[in-house]
Amino acid sequence: MSSFNKEDLKLLEKLSRLKLDHEQEESLLENIQKILDYMELLNEADTENVTPLSHVIQDMKAPLANDEIMDKLGTQKFLNSAPDKVGQFLKVPVVIEDKEEI
Repeated sequence: MSSFNKEDLKLLEKLSRLKLDHEQEESLLENIQKILDYMELLNEADTENVTPLSHVIQDMKAPLANDEIMDKLGTQKFLNSAPDKVGQFLKVPVVIEDKEEI
């Protein structure tokens, strides 16, 4: 049986840059353990004579659009539509502020 403990959760918290309170930690630990238990149950299923497939509806053909060559948008036209830019670069909000090594 796989287990997911508090140390694993702390690492997950750090990697995903989450801050969980005690109640959230307990709830997440319980939910992750339920998922792992269910995966163990699925691993017990006999799949010896089951043909692997890549999609539930394997014989169905996906409709594809034809590729059409179109005019380029152009750098300046693209930049003119941007909400914020610096020179020829888009300026985006900071996503990760903490530069701490993981």
